[in-house]
Amino acid sequence: MSMSPVDEDRIGLGADIGAACCLAVAEVVALIMIAGHYVVSGWSFDPAEPGRYGPVWGHLAMVAVVGALAVYVARRAARAGARVTAWGQGLMAGFAAMVVVVGALVQVDHDTGERPEPEQRPTGVVGCRSGGDSDECARFGG
Repeated sequence: MSMSPVDEDRIGLGADIGAACCLAVAEVVALIMIAGHYVVSGWSFDPAEPGRYGPVWGHLAMVAVVGALAVYVARRAARAGARVTAWGQGLMAGFAAMVVVVGALVQVDHDTGERPEPEQRPTGVVGCRSGGDSDECARFGG
């Protein structure tokens, strides 16, 4: 049974699957640590002051680095013939890109979004003051 030149360059399927799983676990742990750092950075143990979360740009940069590393590993795996690892890293890079884009859109909306003014409620005495009958007061909430 002779092997073709393509099969000779390709690593074993077991090693390919093992590498893909290990890399996926490492990247998920990295993303959880980045998200956890963002969550913990906004905590406040002072009961008088609620927690405030800062801008997310630094954390998005860290996610982008994880995505860039996934692209690099996917290219190397594809050249080595590790198809499972290449596909897994490609999906991880796509997920990281999606997180960066959505996070940036949410942060930009939060930074520049105009919030509607709350309705001005009437102050002072509210009720029927026109001297009309009770039907008029009922129609206008008095």
